[in-house]
Amino acid sequence: LQRASRDKLTGLCGRDSFMTWWEQNHARKDYENAVFFIMDVDDFKVINDSKGHNAGDEVLRIVADQLKSIVRYENQVCRWGGDEFVGIIPGTADSAAARLGVLSRGIRERTEEAGLPVTVSIGYVNIRKVGDTRDIIKIMELADSALYRMKQDGKGGITSY
Repeated sequence: LQRASRDKLTGLCGRDSFMTWWEQNHARKDYENAVFFIMDVDDFKVINDSKGHNAGDEVLRIVADQLKSIVRYENQVCRWGGDEFVGIIPGTADSAAARLGVLSRGIRERTEEAGLPVTVSIGYVNIRKVGDTRDIIKIMELADSALYRMKQDGKGGITSY
């Protein structure tokens, strides 16, 4: 069951298990004040096209390892699909933004060390801004609009909804 709910490449939970986990845990005290984020690897297609898919896979594994390092429970992050990742970080928007900054720098540093330098773009939303915190799709839409704005503004950064 655990293998079926995990992404084989990264070891992160998959989209369906993340959504189920959130439905079961959204009301926990830990998440009364939390941020939902969506992140994608900037120009990921260039890595695959220029260095090959094995290099792209290595980038995704590095990203996953860095994601695991910023959360308490592995179910708080998942590979949403392709080079997109989502997650929940308990705490204030300011503290979450600081942790997302650490994540972004860690990914850049680790991928540079591996000879596969990439940046990531991250959009996030304070889940309190969404009426129904169980509605992960609505929460994702808001974070995704922040991510889209970040991509339009030049990539490689973090922005809030």
